[in-house]
Amino acid sequence: MNVLNVIFCGKDVKNTGVCDCYFTPELLEGSILVPRDLVLTQDQLSDANISTTLTNLTKTTKTNRIFPTSPFVQITDNTEEPVEQTFGYGDSVPIRDGKINWIFQFIEGGITHSNALASFNNLIKKYAVIFRDGPQNTLIGTTKKDVNGQNGMAGIPLTKLRTYPWKAPTGSEVTAYRIQFGFNPVYINQLIAFRKVDLDVMVLSELKGLENVLLSHLAGDEGDTEITIGAVTDCGADMATDYSEELEQVTAWIWKDAAGAVKTITGVVFDEETGGWTLTTSDPSGAEDGDTIQMAAPTVLEAPPINVAGYESDILTLDLGS
Repeated sequence: MNVLNVIFCGKDVKNTGVCDCYFTPELLEGSILVPRDLVLTQDQLSDANISTTLTNLTKTTKTNRIFPTSPFVQITDNTEEPVEQTFGYGDSVPIRDGKINWIFQFIEGGITHSNALASFNNLIKKYAVIFRDGPQNTLIGTTKKDVNGQNGMAGIPLTKLRTYPWKAPTGSEVTAYRIQFGFNPVYINQLIAFRKVDLDVMVLSELKGLENVLLSHLAGDEGDTEITIGAVTDCGADMATDYSEELEQVTAWIWKDAAGAVKTITGVVFDEETGGWTLTTSDPSGAEDGDTIQMAAPTVLEAPPINVAGYESDILTLDLGS
């Protein structure tokens, strides 16, 4: 079939009958930042699988992870009006639809959450967004083919992604934390993909991201086979308060040398005096400058026998002053 130099003069208009039951967005109360190449399949979004699908994606490897944001409390719609050109004789012609520009305000999570979202600033080549309609418990994304050529739901490609610096409380208004999304309107109009979820299946607002854990070196010197590590969340909560016994597991920790080779951990004991966990290694070199220590992957931490869910640690590099 010849496809070159062919002009299409017609347009496939749609019928305008109105359904008895139709979807219209009600209130955008949240969002999920997703990898730009992620496509959720019909099977993943089914009643049987959607809760597991989304929950697992919040704690998979960072490259493939999704990141729910705090609930929104307000929107400023700065969407551009359609652009037209007006000629000298008074006639005008449409040029393009205006770009969508939404700025949402949030409160929950405060500066910590705002700083976390700011780490995504301008990463529009890596991340897209799926919005959450709260009252209707509905995901709103865009249509994209999955690996099998079937329509699935993807994040909306962005032209703007920015979390603003916080604005000071005024005495009549709280501290303002805001995130901006800009994108082409075609993605949520002609290409919209939405999935309304029964509340008995999953409450979308309950989908949470991981909390960061910051590790610190509390005791142990160069060459020692024991090193004591402290752990607090980025909100300042000491992990020892709730998880002193749970994290006394060799599988909860990873110890590597400076070259990335794993050092075998033979024991972990919580130390009441320092408030940290003393890790013992069978490696004859003991602790060395440049060694790294981290907690196990989130999926390992939440599984028995550890049972510590919802956390991911940073990677601590030992500086022992050698």
